[in-house]
Amino acid sequence: MRAEIERSLHLLINTNQKPAENLAHTDINHSDYQESLRQCNTLAEQTNKVFQPIFGVKMAELNQPVFYGLSTSNTGRGYSIQRCGASMSLDGRYNEIEQQTIAMVVDNIGSIRCDSDQPECEIDKDRENFSLREIAETTQFNFSEDKTPERTEREPAIRIMTDENRKLIRFIDPTSETDSIDTSFLKVETINREITTHPSTLLLTQGPTNALKAAKRKEKS
Repeated sequence: MRAEIERSLHLLINTNQKPAENLAHTDINHSDYQESLRQCNTLAEQTNKVFQPIFGVKMAELNQPVFYGLSTSNTGRGYSIQRCGASMSLDGRYNEIEQQTIAMVVDNIGSIRCDSDQPECEIDKDRENFSLREIAETTQFNFSEDKTPERTEREPAIRIMTDENRKLIRFIDPTSETDSIDTSFLKVETINREITTHPSTLLLTQGPTNALKAAKRKEKS
């Protein structure tokens, strides 16, 4: 994901307000991109998954963008980020002749429990009635002042920011600075137990095994 973003011409994002004229080409809702997004949703539905767009990348080598979207995890107990677009070979070359494909990028992203990670923390009873799939379908990633919204109970622990030129993506603290959460939202699961890592920085390791290690960074300034 990082390499593809760095290679891209620019990002495609959704904003709360109509983008300025010089950023109109970065609007993910532009009519030129809607057919590709529909294809991504169709591919997700074929495997009984959700694909809620987070952002896209416009590549010089491709006619159609590559999209990164929110879905549920393979275990059904968390969320994931999936890539939809032209397939890529190991040497980094694209194959746009074949149909778009969906592939897992980051799996087992945790959900926000509440504003504390202590056992006595109470979760809103109304939100407990929704499945993670339903929450994924309604989670929005509209950028306001270059950041997506802070996340609340049971939503995916994903919040990102971009630069003024819509070229880069940075993962940031998904919740309010006033919360009492110190533990990781991203975890690796094994067959008989769950392991959560707690490093101080975010590290995404991409490869055939979909390995990952990540943790929430608390920003205090």
